[in-house]
Amino acid sequence: MARWLPGGAPGPLLAMLVMAFLAAGLFVPSNRAWAILFYAAVIPATLAVFVHDRRAALAHLSQRWFLVAALVCGFFTLSIAWYTGEGPAKYDKYIGSGAFTVLFLASLVLARGAMPGFGRRLATVLFWSIAANAAISLALHGLACTDGCTDRLPGFAETRHQILGGAIVGMGAILGAWLLAEDGRSRLERVAMAAGTLACIAFVLLTRSRGPILALGVSLAILVVCRLRPRAILLSAGVALAALALLFGWSDAARGWLGEMLTRQSYRLEIWTFTLDLVRDRPWFGYGVNAQIDPGNLVTFPHSIYVSAAYYGGAAGLALVLVLFLSAMRDAVAGRTELPSLVAAVLVVHAATIGISDLGAVIKGPSELWYILWLPLFLASPRSWVAAPPASHHI
Repeated sequence: MARWLPGGAPGPLLAMLVMAFLAAGLFVPSNRAWAILFYAAVIPATLAVFVHDRRAALAHLSQRWFLVAALVCGFFTLSIAWYTGEGPAKYDKYIGSGAFTVLFLASLVLARGAMPGFGRRLATVLFWSIAANAAISLALHGLACTDGCTDRLPGFAETRHQILGGAIVGMGAILGAWLLAEDGRSRLERVAMAAGTLACIAFVLLTRSRGPILALGVSLAILVVCRLRPRAILLSAGVALAALALLFGWSDAARGWLGEMLTRQSYRLEIWTFTLDLVRDRPWFGYGVNAQIDPGNLVTFPHSIYVSAAYYGGAAGLALVLVLFLSAMRDAVAGRTELPSLVAAVLVVHAATIGISDLGAVIKGPSELWYILWLPLFLASPRSWVAAPPASHHI
């Protein structure tokens, strides 16, 4: 692989493959086909980078963020050792998921070490890919509507699930709002970015998924309050409230949409209460990541990344997940990231808020979880501090 690039360095190829892989996940309909791209392209390129210059690769992988993330993944993978449930253990599934998640994170870190500005380029690729996915999903939904579009919007490819898709596309809206506000954009670029951002916001709203809508609302509110002057904030809030009043005051469909979303039955509290009662019996290390809260029921996982961490890994697992988020927020606020500090912090807030009412095991993958949890945390992680090696040994 190394001989395909000038100077024989496979690092730039890895960076391009990682971006292509993540973009492809938003267009390839089959999760299995998308996963094959990771197995056949990203993993070999990651290993090639490591073999090409082991010292530099190890230096990049010794960064605190990657070590914390790998520790979290390793702990939950190891938790299969104390599984005592009655259902199938599925050891191979969870060992594979843990290993692939760590390899994915390693590919991101090594790609950033190989390509200057990788984090910013990746964020831009993600925005355009997510915006295109949202536009395709909206178009397909519009064509399929036969009864006033009363159905919840399903996504396309890795956004196919309404809740998880809303979480992914919500990240796209945040990235779009940031890119749109940057100076130096042409009018055409601003129009295209505005259209893409609006498509992302429309996607999230039309899924009628309360968790993603709340997470996006909180994230955009933080961006607006922190970036705009007080007068502009009041004007923006007034325009938004007036638009909502007109929409819900004059549109029966909009009122019905809002009423259905607010009154739809949710079993989250019951699931969490039931799960936390189980945690009391094994409070320190939990039941193992392959345990199911109720194997005889349709609900098999706790529907919250925090409750899931406590159930699968006990107090130790929950503490590790909280350290993961707090570490990412610390780096974002300290301004150590390629992205602006505010944007990085908002991405962490968005992922942490989504995790309240959704998500399960942190080592599921290749899956939507890589977009929802691990990519925002990576984008909020510090730039590489490793000095560039000699030209003949670049990774």
